[in-house]
Amino acid sequence: MPPVPPAEFVNLVQRLGLAAPEHLAQAARYAHRLSRNLPQLEGVWIDALLQAGRITAFQAEELHAGRGEPLLVGEALLREELASEGFGSWFRAVRRGSGESLRVWRSPPLADARDATAWLAEAPEFPRPLEAQVRDDRLWLIYPAASGKLLGEVLWRNGRLAPREVLPLIAALAASLAKLHESGGVHGDISVWSLWLTEEGKLESLLGNCRARLRPREGYANADLPPAAYDTLAPERILDGLPASPAADWYALGCLAWQLLAGRPPHTGGDAVARLRAAHAGRLPPLEELIFDLPPLLAEAGDEDLAHR
Repeated sequence: MPPVPPAEFVNLVQRLGLAAPEHLAQAARYAHRLSRNLPQLEGVWIDALLQAGRITAFQAEELHAGRGEPLLVGEALLREELASEGFGSWFRAVRRGSGESLRVWRSPPLADARDATAWLAEAPEFPRPLEAQVRDDRLWLIYPAASGKLLGEVLWRNGRLAPREVLPLIAALAASLAKLHESGGVHGDISVWSLWLTEEGKLESLLGNCRARLRPREGYANADLPPAAYDTLAPERILDGLPASPAADWYALGCLAWQLLAGRPPHTGGDAVARLRAAHAGRLPPLEELIFDLPPLLAEAGDEDLAHR
């Protein structure tokens, strides 16, 4: 007799759009091989669907942990959580039913999530998400799929970028910032974990004004994010708790340029408090000590000029 999955599990994976009856039938041989004469437990079928290539390793892990329902955000089915050390987390996803590729961003837990979507109306310069919802005290935003990768992921995989690649990126981002500031806006979170590098070699910013709106105060009393989330904070935001500003954006842009050229975070420290202290001090090693092909113009500018306003 062929193995039969538990009815509750069948209902779950069909409701989420993970597997139809024919997919479960295809996974039956894997379930039989995994279980032999043991009872057909839900965990066996999760592993069987993974071996059959029907679900991803991330989805299997969430199902094993009893977090199947949260895999569905609106009509977006989460497939992979991206490595992210910034403000919030990014996921690759597909639209349930059509299979259209999507990106999903999830905020950290919010003290008051009731007005979490209000910043969208205040940031018309940035792409609007396809859908926004608040769930479990977090803001979830759904965007079309990217043609490239998260900038932090690029650095993790490839190391530093060549100066000839960095300078056009920074120049274009500086022009966008200037335009944003002229209209009275601020970005508030310029970092490798908030920007995407497209296949065309351009930087894409989706979350401008989000962190500034959802988290107006930073500093030692707010050391609840991953350490790298503080790398581009201006010192006055840490010491004095000042809100995001154009000046702080320009400081962050300098830190971003340093990181892309050096291929490492601009500050060191194993935990959030240590990273905040380093960011507060605002001292960066001279770039010419770290890279051999630094253009003379940047070498002459020096690390203090590059990282500070």
